[in-house]
Amino acid sequence: MDYKDSRFAGGCANDYRLRLAFIPQNGLLAGLVRLIVLLVLITVTCCGVDIAAPTSSTPPVSISPAWSRVELAPGASTTITLTVCLSEPGQLLSVEADCGCVQAILPAERNVPAGMLELPVRVVGVLPGVKTLSVRTSTGTATATLHVVTPGLGEGAAIAAELQKQVSAAGQRLVVIVHDLRGETRNCGCSGGSLGGIDHVAALRDLFPTARLVLSGTVESNESGKSSSAPVVGPALARYGWEIAPTDIVVSSDPLAELERPGLLAVITTGDHAVANQRVVKPVLDRGAVAIVLVVTPQGTIVSQHLMPIDRTLPSVAALANFAGGSPTVQIDRTATPSTACASCHVTAHATWSNSAHARAFASLLPADQGTNCATCHSTPLPKTVVRAPQVGCIACHTGAEVHAAAPTTRTTGVVDCRTCHDATHHPAFNRGTAWERIDHGK
Repeated sequence: MDYKDSRFAGGCANDYRLRLAFIPQNGLLAGLVRLIVLLVLITVTCCGVDIAAPTSSTPPVSISPAWSRVELAPGASTTITLTVCLSEPGQLLSVEADCGCVQAILPAERNVPAGMLELPVRVVGVLPGVKTLSVRTSTGTATATLHVVTPGLGEGAAIAAELQKQVSAAGQRLVVIVHDLRGETRNCGCSGGSLGGIDHVAALRDLFPTARLVLSGTVESNESGKSSSAPVVGPALARYGWEIAPTDIVVSSDPLAELERPGLLAVITTGDHAVANQRVVKPVLDRGAVAIVLVVTPQGTIVSQHLMPIDRTLPSVAALANFAGGSPTVQIDRTATPSTACASCHVTAHATWSNSAHARAFASLLPADQGTNCATCHSTPLPKTVVRAPQVGCIACHTGAEVHAAAPTTRTTGVVDCRTCHDATHHPAFNRGTAWERIDHGK
């Protein structure tokens, strides 16, 4: 016999049931016990006694499963589905991953009713390791951890050296293609295993001095479906020998229709086509994370295709290491200081925080990183907006702090897990106890 609270229907909250397995199944005693239970349930329902409520508060937003293991062959991809659970209606503000090989497929409708939102996530076998996906809604933030198990594509520098050796011996040439850069100038994370970065893309000229370097698709930022009106990234890379959208390398959702085009070298397909033709190229990742390298004969025949991660094993052009072109992916209000609202009551705590690394977290970033996803953990989300304050302040760690500041008799609801930012990818040696000793600020 089960009692299930209908308020938690929908699959997001725990299934709170009163399981009465001890009740005898037959006989007079069974009937008597069942009658008593029925009277108790009627009394609970009529009087408003909540025996089915959870013993601990339900978080405003959570992700299920919170941890996933994904096994992939090198360069292969798969799509998993995460369930975002909201305890009250809200809006999906952003989804951010610390590695370019994890990409959320955002829904067209960002308003989410209370309950579940299914979020498809594409995972590509480029870099093995632990990846963190952060989902931010107007009611709160939750994270999911993905353990990507894959041999990966290998190190970019080793692949580049092998390809250069191969074409030199055979009298062939290389064509290096970076598709849909989308104005991305920074690598995808703080860790040594991150991908991308305009400084590494530019340095491919040093690795492949005789190769042809091509930027295809969308080169500049592509916010709201519109390319940047003032090209920045393309001209910067053109100075290092990169071509932009040449006529013999085209982009099409129907590659078969393009193969007869005179003078065509390759067609980059944007659809899910399994075409057995060396001239049809399928990108793996965008935003400069992985380059496609074609080995071409002097007659213009493509002999083979290779995927090369643009990682930190590749050289860097120092002049572009702090390049801040393109549109920021994180919006910062540099005048916002939400923690000052706490200072009048929590004087000592605010003074301790003011001298901590959290207060200087945003300023510690390089200027070129202050508009990127790096700023997500080096800033504070302002309530019910996509804009952030330039420090890790009180409301970044203390849930419900903004409500408490407005109504001090309403207590905060808890603290954020430190591992949300100090995760296995960015801070593998993090120790919560030692870290707390450095920021202990009392109440």
